[in-house]
Parts: sequence; structure tokens; C-alpha cells
Amino acid sequence: TLSYQQNLPTLNTLEKNDYLYNNYFIYFSIIILIDNTIMYLYNEYFEFLEKFKKKYGEELDKINIGILEEFKENKFWIKKFHEKYVENNKPKIIICGINPGRFGAGKTGIPFLDFNSLRNIFPEIQSVDKEKTATFMFEVIQRFGIDEFYNKFHLTNLSWYGFYNKTTGK
Repeated sequence: TLSYQQNLPTLNTLEKNDYLYNNYFIYFSIIILIDNTIMYLYNEYFEFLEKFKKKYGEELDKINIGILEEFKENKFWIKKFHEKYVENNKPKIIICGINPGRFGAGKTGIPFLDFNSLRNIFPEIQSVDKEKTATFMFEVIQRFGIDEFYNKFHLTNLSWYGFYNKTTGK
């Protein structure tokens, strides 16, 4: 028998309207709804981060774990990105990561994108920070076509917060 990973449909197969198992769209549309809800509760999210740090900060400090917070400085571009690509309410295929990377979404607040990639969408961005995963993903997105990709696919992370080891910085 084929393993689950060897038997996955390709992205081209998933995007076809006549795909036999198109219930993927129903299941993953729920994730888009959740993501939109998170954006709606945007301010509460940042307040929750502060409450989370107050409640668990000491415990995380004891084991040298920190929370990536640079994304808080990028609220303007997070909002612009979501207005452009997330809030169009079209059914999309979901691609999930685990959590934000420390040089990508940990700084930008936008899953799988670093500032260098984000500059291709919003040229006004000055930062050129790069991250390997974000660079790879953005090459895929560009080959597909940026607007076309985000009209068909939604990138997200299972955890909105990224964590790092305070001792190593990783």
C-alpha cells in the first residue's frame, strides 16, 4: 500500500473543480474561517500575548524559552496583507506550517513570508531580512503568480506564536 505522503494529491489536482474529493475545500474552509476570526479579533490577540506572557512567562524563563514578538511592530503590513489576500472570502486550499520562523513570520506576522519576500508585494517595505523557508515558498508563489497563488491557496500556521531557546537564540 502507498503511504499517506506518497498518495497525496498535487496542488494542481486539488485546485480543479472536478476533483473527486473536493470536500477538502469544505474542511479547509473552516481553517480560513478560523483565520479570519483571528484577524477580526486582532487587538485581542495582542492583548492575549501580554496576558500569556504574564501567566506563563516565569515558567518559560525557567526553561529558557522565549516568544517571538517582533511581528507586533508589523501590524500595518499584516493588516494590508490580510485585506489584499485573506479577506476575499473565496474557497481556498490550506497549507499549514507548524509555527512562525524566527527570521520569517516571527518578524513579519505573515505565514511563510520574510521581509525580503514581502517587499515584492509591498515595495514600500524597507527591511530585507531573509529566511530559508520563506525564500523557498516565495519562489513557489512567484512561479505560480502572486495574486493567482493567494486566490487559490491560504498559508497559515497551527501556532500563531513562534518560540525560541533564549540560550542559543534558535
